[in-house]
Order: sequence, then structure tokens, then C-alpha cells
Amino acid sequence: MKYEPKVSIIIPVYNGSNFLAEAVDAALAQTYKNCEILVVNDGSTDDGASEKIALSYGDKVRYYLKENGGVS
Repeated sequence: MKYEPKVSIIIPVYNGSNFLAEAVDAALAQTYKNCEILVVNDGSTDDGASEKIALSYGDKVRYYLKENGGVS
């Protein structure tokens, strides 16, 4: 039996709706399939554009919204 650990792909976004779909699509295109994709919205002020894109992927992506934390 081949051991295939789960890999988490975490995509942080802050007003990055112009690039979010491209990032999620790239994560979904990976050949390693035992992975989860998490989009963490750091309080974007883009009128919900980032959230709408993330949620459009349905159960392929887990979406989290948090208050803006500033520079990491």
C-alpha cells in the first residue's frame, strides 16, 4: 500500500480577485490528488469579489473569511 499524505494548499488573499481564480485553478491542476485547497480571505475590501470567486468552486475549496490582520 502506497502512503500518500494529505497536502494542504493554502491560498491567502487580500483584494486579489484578479489573480484568485488563476491560483485556485493551478492548485486544482496538480497531479498529486490527495490535497485540500483552503482560501483564506484576510478581510478584502473588494465588494465580495474574492469571496464570490472562492465560493464558485463549491466543495473543491474551503473558504475562510477573517478580519484583516495587516502585514504578515
